[in-house]
Amino acid sequence: MTANNVHWHPSGRFLAVNINTQNRVAFFDVTGAEDAPILRPWGNVVEVGADPFVGRFTPDGRHYLTANWGRNFAAKNLEGRIPQTPSTISVIRLADPTTLPQSVRHDLLGGAETGLSSEGIAISPDGQLVATVNMRGTAFPPGSARFHRDASVTLLSFDPATGAISRLADYPFAPCRKAALSIGQETTSSPPCSRAMMGRPRGRPGARGLPRRKRRPAGA
Repeated sequence: MTANNVHWHPSGRFLAVNINTQNRVAFFDVTGAEDAPILRPWGNVVEVGADPFVGRFTPDGRHYLTANWGRNFAAKNLEGRIPQTPSTISVIRLADPTTLPQSVRHDLLGGAETGLSSEGIAISPDGQLVATVNMRGTAFPPGSARFHRDASVTLLSFDPATGAISRLADYPFAPCRKAALSIGQETTSSPPCSRAMMGRPRGRPGARGLPRRKRRPAGA
């Protein structure tokens, strides 16, 4: 079993732990004094997509999202381990924090596809946009049929009230040129860091390639 990601709930009371080799997320309640905290399970363990590499609570604390890379841990080489199908996001609706411990129940609502080999996830401060960064085929050598020079960012819309999530567009980008410290030279396959380029979006973007955001009423 491998636990590879931990994240605090916005309230500071709960923790989420991704168990990526079992495709599950466990939640814990942190109580007690600061000098003697107590960690107890909070509700049920939730099964999510394959290989939940990272996860984040939404800003309002009502949901937990995982970016599921989808690796095959039984594979013996890189070709077999890194998936050829898109990664996914899973959306978990969390129990009300005021629910009695014996009645706490978290539910998997669904999810969406992202780009290939998603390794990171971020949620906008208003909770209406989700982004993943996708490795794609950048881990493979240039001679491989699965090699990609560009990584990508996937943008998705998210409804904080219902937990509905929808893929908007993918944005490929060229990684910036790195200094090869071991030989004192620079690689030449990518633009320098000051000129790293973001490609045109692929998907269903809104105006200027970005989705229109819903504005909350004043005082909401």
